Amino acid sequence: MHPSFEYLLLCDIDNTLTGDDAALRTLMTLLKEKRGHIGFGVATGRSIESTAQILGTLGIDRVDVSITAVGSEIYYDDGSLLDEEWRAHIDHAWRRETVIESLSSIEGVYLQAHPLAQRAHKASFVLDDARRMGAVERALDGTTVRYRAILSHGNYLDILPHRASKGLAIAHVAKRFGIADKKIIVAGDSENDRSMLEGPYLGILVANHEESLGDLKECYRAKTPFAGGVAEGLQWWGVL
Repeated sequence: MHPSFEYLLLCDIDNTLTGDDAALRTLMTLLKEKRGHIGFGVATGRSIESTAQILGTLGIDRVDVSITAVGSEIYYDDGSLLDEEWRAHIDHAWRRETVIESLSSIEGVYLQAHPLAQRAHKASFVLDDARRMGAVERALDGTTVRYRAILSHGNYLDILPHRASKGLAIAHVAKRFGIADKKIIVAGDSENDRSMLEGPYLGILVANHEESLGDLKECYRAKTPFAGGVAEGLQWWGVL
């Protein structure tokens, strides 16, 4: 797979692309003008179905790659082609039903009710208190499942296979596209973006980011929130 662009921009959706409609329109206009120079994709906690819906609502009709379900699924061709190689890779030592069963008796930990929140390689929960994470990790460590736990906004918990994350999914896409790490720009705002913002990519942390990401060292800290911060970061990295 050989891309027709030099750089690839991958953005979280909620509170990174969304939040300022005018800024998003400006960003998408810039990207259309640079179509042969900058490819565009999303890296989101949403399902592919929810991703397609929100992108349609936002008027974004062309996406080179969609990394969805917190990095547990990868799609190409505007979301129509699932990366089966990635799916098989992350299935190693994954037992979704064991995850759900092991957490079912913990007080204050609830399986998210929306059907699109649950995926074959993602189990999503709501915690009534972030301090429940200790009990969650003890329960999961008592199983044979190799997992990755990501807590965002203090109470949204995603349990993934240990081989899955947004950052690891991007590394797979980079290898498949044959694109260097420093030709990939990533932008996000929340804890489930940490794995991609830690590098080795060109990171953009929009101004409205979660406080927990304040320890990130390598990414550019935009002074502007939402999509305006993405455009600001692209300029700072010298991509625009």
